[in-house]
Amino acid sequence: AYTAYNDGDSKKALTTAYLILQQDAGNGDAYQIASMSEANLGDLKAALVLQHEAIHRQPTNPQFFYNLGVLQQQNSQNEGAMLSYQVCLRLDPNHADALWRSTAPKRAF
Repeated sequence: AYTAYNDGDSKKALTTAYLILQQDAGNGDAYQIASMSEANLGDLKAALVLQHEAIHRQPTNPQFFYNLGVLQQQNSQNEGAMLSYQVCLRLDPNHADALWRSTAPKRAF
């Protein structure tokens, strides 16, 4: 799933992620890839739901909170995004992208 996603094939990444989830419903990484793939394919609502599922399975993964913040910003949920970046930074104080985004809440992304 990661290979397909990194190669820019969001449809294949999404299909692969769902196949993984059929075998391992607790796989936070598969939810993460499904979330980002749905976002790339234009379904932000599904992406947000899947990102929350990823966080539910791996609540200490800072990247998952960062990605939630990005999705929230894309969905004009700026306050939620700032909270997600703050959680990310509590888990990883050196997360450069979260530091940058959390200091610029009104930037257009």
